[in-house]
Amino acid sequence: MAAKHRQLKAEGAIIDIDEETAARLINGASSHAALWIANSDKPQETSQRAVNGFRILLEGLRVEKHHDTEW
Repeated sequence: MAAKHRQLKAEGAIIDIDEETAARLINGASSHAALWIANSDKPQETSQRAVNGFRILLEGLRVEKHHDTEW
């Protein structure tokens, strides 16, 4: 996973963050989400909440691209 983060960072797709740190935190968050869903009384609802939160978390790593418009 850290290798993929290095590639994305080199391509300018994600923010400047230590690749191993990002990989470990993402892995930990996904593992914890899986346990949360598995132990939930409402796994479908919990899964939806986890996916929504995880998506927001990962989008925070993305570099915002600004497109110049020529008039």
